Amino acid sequence: AWSFHHIIADSVSVQVTMAHWFNAYQSQVTGGQVALSQPSSIAPTLEADRDYADSVDFRRDLAYWVDRMSERPARLLGEVPVQKTSAPLARSVTRSISGETYEAFQSAAKANEVPLNRALFGLFSVALARRFGHTDIVSGLALHRRDRTNFHVLGMLAGLIPVLTKFE
Repeated sequence: AWSFHHIIADSVSVQVTMAHWFNAYQSQVTGGQVALSQPSSIAPTLEADRDYADSVDFRRDLAYWVDRMSERPARLLGEVPVQKTSAPLARSVTRSISGETYEAFQSAAKANEVPLNRALFGLFSVALARRFGHTDIVSGLALHRRDRTNFHVLGMLAGLIPVLTKFE
């Protein structure tokens, strides 16, 4: 079995790695040469990040997010009494939906021209709001940070965007 920690590789890295393994295996099966691509470097991505961090755009973006998140909701887990248990805390917020409910939800998202992942994220926010009794929830949405220049770079190239959801 092969495993890795999510902090060192994102899903694109897994795809790139598996493609290399499959190509090497296919070459071995067919008796061909293993054609390895040139190694990629994360250095250009890190340089671009550093340039952005030193830019006017970064300061503008930072000011925008500081303003948007200035009225942060209270911490969810900090307010909930935690009972001593050997079960992980995540189980207390785990919810399941039936296949029929999922299909109905998927149809409703499509009918309203909302991408399914966005609709599911909204459902997650509703579940958190109901579970903790809050009218506003901040959660993070992971985004990949890949383009043509760094698609074959192995590593964790993801960002997180805060999403504030308010319920009335």
